[in-house]
Amino acid sequence: MIILRKDENGRIIAVCEWLTLNDGKLAEDGELVLICELEIVKEFRGNGMMRSIYLEIYKLNPNIKYVAWGRLYKYPGRGIKLLDAKQIKRRITWAEQAG
Repeated sequence: MIILRKDENGRIIAVCEWLTLNDGKLAEDGELVLICELEIVKEFRGNGMMRSIYLEIYKLNPNIKYVAWGRLYKYPGRGIKLLDAKQIKRRITWAEQAG
């Protein structure tokens, strides 16, 4: 799936490509969300954009227990980040409160 965010002028400011897995296989209601690609325009980073993307993913698939993502091609030394359900819910709560 793809999530797009646009500014008030219709310019794309964020793109997130993701899929869901169960036991390593694609599944529409999977428990693991794998974020394959993520790009956010520099001036929109750090303002809750990622949290709002987590919220949208969660609304589309409330069964998620983990979110995994990493940009190994750009940052090969960083590895993959894995968030569990508790961390995801905390970020989603922040996004909901921000409006």
